[in-house]
Amino acid sequence: MREFLNREEKRTAALEVIEAIQLIRVSPPELAHPLEWSLLTGCRRFETFGLLWERVNLMAGKATVIAKGGREHTVWLTPTMLDLLARVPRKGRYVFDKTNWRRAWDAARKKIGKPNLRWHDLRHTHATWLGAIAGAPIEVVQRSCGHADLETTMRYRHVRDPELYAALQRMPSLVAPEDAKVVSISVKRDAG
Repeated sequence: MREFLNREEKRTAALEVIEAIQLIRVSPPELAHPLEWSLLTGCRRFETFGLLWERVNLMAGKATVIAKGGREHTVWLTPTMLDLLARVPRKGRYVFDKTNWRRAWDAARKKIGKPNLRWHDLRHTHATWLGAIAGAPIEVVQRSCGHADLETTMRYRHVRDPELYAALQRMPSLVAPEDAKVVSISVKRDAG
């Protein structure tokens, strides 16, 4: 039984951009705002819902979340994140209201056809987007997620074939320019 739990704990999933947009669109604002925050910052659910307004410094462009083990983690605020925070109503000490979040979450993930999506998958999505789409080095992804160990970050880093192919295209040539020949390759596609 424990072996199954360990395998499940290591499961990783990342949303495509269109899926994330759909998830936000089908959610009520009180859920859409924390969803968007977690996708943009990589914050865990408890970090997101535990964020206090007093820990958001708009002038300095940063927020401080309480991470695993009670340690502080700085989240640098981009213009997109600042825009998000400007849309969140200030109703109390906490930035995001977690009242009935579970019911709204269950409904939203079913609406987009992802009933097994976990909130933690938003963190995986953030790391994947930061590395694969934005092209950030793994150390930057590590810092963004607040990981102490690079090995942890590596589980979050997903590389898709288009990103791999694009990276391979940027590899240096080992052929001197005067020796280079243009080679045309014809690729047959399977109709099935």
